[in-house]
Amino acid sequence: MKKTKKLLMLLLALVLVFSLAACGGGTTAPVEEPEESEEPEAEEPEGEEEQEAEEEVRTDLNMVVQAEPVGFNPLKTNDSASSRVNVQMYETLFVRSFDGQSYEPLLAESYTNPDDTTWVIKLKEGITFHDGTPFNAEAVKYSFERIMDPEYGSARASLMATVESVNALSEYEVEIKTKAPDGVMLAKLAHANGAIASPTAEQNQDLMAQPVGTGPYKFVEFESGSHVILEANEDYWNGAPFIKNVRIDIVPEISTAISKLETGESDWFEGITAEHLSRVQNMSGVKLVSELSGRVTYLGVRANSSKTGSTEIPEVREAISYALDKQGFVATQNGLAVPSDSLVGPKVFGYTEDSESYGTGFDMEMAKQIVEENNLSDKPIHILASNSSFYPEIAEWVQASLLEAGFKEVEIEMMEWGAFLSETTQENRMDIFPLGWSNLTGDGSELFYPNWHSDNIGGGNRSYYQNPEFEEYVNASQTTLDMAERLEALDMANKTIVEDNGVYPIMHSNNVYAYAEDLQNVEMDPGGNFYIKLVTRK
Repeated sequence: MKKTKKLLMLLLALVLVFSLAACGGGTTAPVEEPEESEEPEAEEPEGEEEQEAEEEVRTDLNMVVQAEPVGFNPLKTNDSASSRVNVQMYETLFVRSFDGQSYEPLLAESYTNPDDTTWVIKLKEGITFHDGTPFNAEAVKYSFERIMDPEYGSARASLMATVESVNALSEYEVEIKTKAPDGVMLAKLAHANGAIASPTAEQNQDLMAQPVGTGPYKFVEFESGSHVILEANEDYWNGAPFIKNVRIDIVPEISTAISKLETGESDWFEGITAEHLSRVQNMSGVKLVSELSGRVTYLGVRANSSKTGSTEIPEVREAISYALDKQGFVATQNGLAVPSDSLVGPKVFGYTEDSESYGTGFDMEMAKQIVEENNLSDKPIHILASNSSFYPEIAEWVQASLLEAGFKEVEIEMMEWGAFLSETTQENRMDIFPLGWSNLTGDGSELFYPNWHSDNIGGGNRSYYQNPEFEEYVNASQTTLDMAERLEALDMANKTIVEDNGVYPIMHSNNVYAYAEDLQNVEMDPGGNFYIKLVTRK
């Protein structure tokens, strides 16, 4: 058979030679004999390679987080682990810009202020929740009234603290009446915990386990201690997202989490600490981002209802303040944060340069002197900390500092994130605790009011802090539209609580995250939220 094929090829070649000679004026071109092959390779159609390349672009996204979400109902949660997921499924009326300088309509179309205490908001039309029910003014009214209802137990009831009533003026127009002018209202309406949930779903199922919003992603599955799975909302009102399938793995141990990024099992990880920074910097195919955020990391203290009673003594709290070498600790963070004596950071409204001098400053000798002169060495101190992120590192630094200052018994108790958030709201549970606040609104009043106002004791006010002078300034910052007056009030609130040793600011942290280099449009807002709907792949 092969001989026959060779003979036919030879004859065809000879015919071609003679044909060329006849057509070419007596000049013949050399002819190469085709290489022997049992089956000739078919030529690929033009453009097929390009088509195959396009088909190879992945539309999935694998993420790793350390802390497990507390739940998937934005009206009831207020932790960053939950918000990271919930912002993919739920939406707010407004959204904060990525530069943190403005608030832009999202589910809202526009708004007007007929007077200082009235907000009339026109809503976008034609939007539906994941369950097919319509988004409208009644849905907005329902969600906001749930937040306002004390029996509902919203984790961020403070968002609606100034609201007197919410009224549906028409199908797509809602009116919010406030008790006094509220200069923070737009920021509150852009907060992740002010998202709009489906009233039908909220009435018939537990949104903590079965979320239903208007967002670009739908909930598929949650397995505690393992993962969350989302899928694209192909009917999303602003166009179906490029990423179709999202898997979020829960990996508390940071070295393991970073290994998943290194091996390509994960495309994205946020929460890289100084200890692991160089490892991520040296990874091939991975981009590292570090940029100043609106987040403050602080050491909370129980001036009331403490576990041992020690931190209810003013001299103990003063000694703690002097014992904390913030500059030294932050120097170990490899540029991932800036030390500060101000609760309000440079990215948050209410910050002034003067606020950096409000604390006692570090003076270990003074701390030792206070402990010795007041016979405080036998006063025990109980530190409660989450085992995620850099909180164990902070707890150990604080413990070493207080032992050096002369306190003989400084105990650390660690627990997982969800349990920590619950336990720290309980009476007489701890003396001090490291925690952070991402400040999604970018406004100082939404830092002070939920975390240290007596209205929120047993909830966001984990310190059980009470100070009438401080609260006077916080209230003043919320009840005027004059930005100069608001700035002054926030500055005085900041000064009052820091100089009262009602909290110990430590640092203002960067958003630090890494992602696979084939991802595009990966960006975090100053509050630390990352929106998968914007992401594409090369």
